[in-house]
Order: sequence, then structure tokens, then C-alpha cells
Amino acid sequence: MGALAMSVSSISVMGKSGDTANCQKNVWLSLNLFKENFMGTSVLSLISQEEIPAILVNNKGFIVDINVSFEVAYGYKKDVIIGKPLITIIPKNLQAAHHIGFSRFLNTEKPTLLTKPLQLAVQDANGMVRMAEHCIYAEKINDQWMFAATIQLKPGK
Repeated sequence: MGALAMSVSSISVMGKSGDTANCQKNVWLSLNLFKENFMGTSVLSLISQEEIPAILVNNKGFIVDINVSFEVAYGYKKDVIIGKPLITIIPKNLQAAHHIGFSRFLNTEKPTLLTKPLQLAVQDANGMVRMAEHCIYAEKINDQWMFAATIQLKPGK
């Protein structure tokens, strides 16, 4: 369970905070997946669940994995998006803020927000920008940061 504690205390994102209920559900889900499956680290367990759209990104900002729920929600195909930069799903007007926050975290390893729900835009495979709740987690694996996020569409958005 130490890996999950590390993940929960190692989050870095920028944006507005929202309702904590969904993030708490996500933390609960990832904790249960970690306990039940013991598949390794919590960020890897989070991406392995299929209930909530999730994405896994490496410390260089490249997409490493997505789950089926992410494919369905946003229209990206796993074999096409893996290896692409994370900014593929970030609208142009938010990319500079993302780069600043991501770089700040990698340089300082001090998070600005911890598992806080963030209401942010996400760009789907068709280029449509939609509002979604993001919960972002980070974990150091073999001295490299890995990031996982659940990104749930807001109903009617």
C-alpha cells in the first residue's frame, strides 16, 4: 500500500478545483484495484480498470497507455495515440499552462494539487473540446515519474 500513498501525495496539475466526490471515488477504486489485484504500482492499477476513462503518461509527456473507457469516451484508438505527446488531448489554449505546471513538477517534485478534481477541457479525437473532470496521480517508478489521470466527461458537456 506504500505505492498508493506515494501516488496520492505526488500529484501535480493546474486548474480549478471541483466536486471531490468523483475524485474520492477514483481514489477508492484505485485503492481497491491495488489491494485486490496487487498488479504493481497504483498508477498502473488505475489504468487497468475499465470503469473510468484513464490515461497513463511518462515523465517526457508521452502517452504510454489508455484504457477502453478512454477510447470509448474520446474516440482515440489505443494503437494510434500511444507514443503521441499528451498535448494531443489538451486544447491549444491550455497547452502553455500545462507545460509550465508539468515542468515545474518535474524540476521541483513538489505538487501544487493533490488528487483534487479539476474541471478542465479535453480535446477528443475529432477535435471537439469538451469539459471533463480530471483527477491526476503521479508516482516515481525506477527513478522516473509516471502520471495517470482519470478524465470523466461532465454530463451534457
